[in-house]
Amino acid sequence: MADIEWRRSERFLRAFGREFAVTCQVRNELNGLRVASNIFRTTTERGEPGVPSQPRPFPLGTWRVYRPIHIAEGTNRYLEPYYVPTNAHQLLEEWVVVNGAYMGKSGRQVDDFAYGLHFSQDTHTQGCIKFDSREDLLVFVDALNAALNQIADPNARYLLMEVMS
Repeated sequence: MADIEWRRSERFLRAFGREFAVTCQVRNELNGLRVASNIFRTTTERGEPGVPSQPRPFPLGTWRVYRPIHIAEGTNRYLEPYYVPTNAHQLLEEWVVVNGAYMGKSGRQVDDFAYGLHFSQDTHTQGCIKFDSREDLLVFVDALNAALNQIADPNARYLLMEVMS
């Protein structure tokens, strides 16, 4: 059984005996919210920018959730004060970009990484799970750190999160 559970069809992530209000809304070609000139790039396994694509919601499956990373105030308004990394990834279609605008799919699929959990004042993410309130994120981070500190093996310091439809 997973330590953290989230159904994409619900607005609550369950963890540490609590429910946290979350969303995972993306702007893409499917919902018509991505402007053709606002190019999304995949993220490689090494955290480097990848190829042009269209974002998708956090992938279904069981993923590892790692120790939160503190993001200094004023350095990244989309991720501060904490980014909670996972090993989640999924295949996305590469898109052809001409003159800075989407033109269509290339027919090639690439693996996209960098799916995590964080707070943002923006209404959308690029596929991450977004806490609705900064306070909830801080409670989650404290509980996650406490749980990770209880794991003796430093190579196994992660919790499992099940993401369901």
